[in-house]
Amino acid sequence: DELLKENWVKDATVRRIFPHTISVEVQERVPIARIHLADGEYLVDEDGFIFTKGREEFSSLPLVLGTFDKNDLSSVKKIVDEYIMFSNFFPKEIVFDTSTIRIKDMSGMLLTFDRENMENMRFVKNTFDYIKSKGISPKVIDLSYPQKAFLQF
Repeated sequence: DELLKENWVKDATVRRIFPHTISVEVQERVPIARIHLADGEYLVDEDGFIFTKGREEFSSLPLVLGTFDKNDLSSVKKIVDEYIMFSNFFPKEIVFDTSTIRIKDMSGMLLTFDRENMENMRFVKNTFDYIKSKGISPKVIDLSYPQKAFLQF
C-alpha cells in the first residue's frame, strides 16, 4: 500500500517467499506527454493519468494543451504513436480544441484534424502517404473537413 502511494508507481506486488525472502515487483509509470494546468506542468502516462510535476529532463515530450478530459489524455499515446508512424516526426504540441486536434511537430509542420472522429487517423495516414509520394513538404495540413485536405506551403 505504501508503494502505491508513490506517484511514479503504477502497480506493486509484494510476496513472501518462504523462509527468508521477500519479492517486490514494481511497475513504474512511463511519462508520454506533458500537460499544462493552472498550477504548472505535469507528466501524463499512457493511461492518461496525471502523476507528477514536470521536470526539465522531460521537456522533449509533447505538450498537451487546450480543452481536454481523461478520455482525451488516454488517447495521447495513440495519437503520438500514429503521428510518428505516418510523418516520421515527433509531436511537439498536441492541442485539443472544441472540434479539432492540432499537432505541431519538431519540423514546424502543423496538422489539424477532426476531434470527434479519431478514426480519421486513417485519412491522416493516406494524406501523409500522398505527400511523401509527391515529395512535397507543406507547413500546414488541415484535415478538419470531411474527406478534404487543405495544404499550405
